[in-house]
Amino acid sequence: ATAVKDFNYTVPFSAGSIATTAEDLITFLHQLHSGKLLKLETLRRMGQRFYPMLGYSSQLFYGFGLMQLDSPVGVLMGHSGGITGFNSILWHSPSDGISLALIFNDDPSSAAGALRLHQAVLQWRK
Repeated sequence: ATAVKDFNYTVPFSAGSIATTAEDLITFLHQLHSGKLLKLETLRRMGQRFYPMLGYSSQLFYGFGLMQLDSPVGVLMGHSGGITGFNSILWHSPSDGISLALIFNDDPSSAAGALRLHQAVLQWRK
């Protein structure tokens, strides 16, 4: 990884200048899915329609604040994002109940890393 210099992280506002931990992201996800942050009906509606994310993977879709990824381990719901020097992903697998949050420093493959971790958890459960 290379050092990031001369980049003002306050400029993109919430598109990268939020400080958090993977534990905080998992807590947020569990609160969201429990109905403590939004009404469960609102969450259900967020997951009704997804549109292809043109220019990205053909397995990646975007809805109302949620991403859906058709992956080798099944359908995953969550969100990913990145900015100079950082990349993160948060997802939940409804079929097996696994939730993952990963934060990488300057690694463009957070989805690949999360998929490998997800597969390892599935193997460990056997």
